[in-house]
Amino acid sequence: MLKIFLRITIFIGGLFKAASVFAIDAGSTGLTDAAAGTGLSGGTTVESLVGTVLKQVLGYTGIIFFVLVVYAGLMWMTSAGNEEAVTKSKKILIAAMIGLVIVLSAYAITTFVGNALG
Repeated sequence: MLKIFLRITIFIGGLFKAASVFAIDAGSTGLTDAAAGTGLSGGTTVESLVGTVLKQVLGYTGIIFFVLVVYAGLMWMTSAGNEEAVTKSKKILIAAMIGLVIVLSAYAITTFVGNALG
């Protein structure tokens, strides 16, 4: 059941992410022409591309973390005193927290190194 729940959540999250990426198309909205007189650069740089990818990955990580916490909480609440279910839900919560800390630490290190080099 967890696999189905995760797949559905990732699919729905992917739809929202794809909608946010494809919603803004500078060529079709006239933003490129409007920004031409401002002196701002209009090209896509490697830094902005990496930043966009990191934001997408963090968005998916947040979705997965939220789903795992909700799933573990529901499992704990519906365990009806079953110690095995409570232990399993605690393990899921701890693993989700550790994973979130690792991902956020990696993001902090990447941001720090990027700012130091840039």
